[in-house]
Amino acid sequence: MPSTLNLMKKNKPKSNLSTNNSSPDTEPILSSDSEALAAKETDDNLEKLAKKLTEEWNKPVKAGKTPDLSFAKFAERLPKKDQ
Repeated sequence: MPSTLNLMKKNKPKSNLSTNNSSPDTEPILSSDSEALAAKETDDNLEKLAKKLTEEWNKPVKAGKTPDLSFAKFAERLPKKDQ
């Protein structure tokens, strides 16, 4: 099974696109948001994210309290028409 980091690196978008266009009429290919994302998307940060997600996904699922779905419990919550 491939590691989370390898999957993230494999699916990482290529950023070969240039934001410097010779024509002033065209908009840049990459927005400032995508440039900021590319700056934060370092191998070190991807490794940290992969470790955090792996720990989170490997935690056992906590079984919560089973809700009471009986009609009696439902009837308690119905507004009284007599009031």
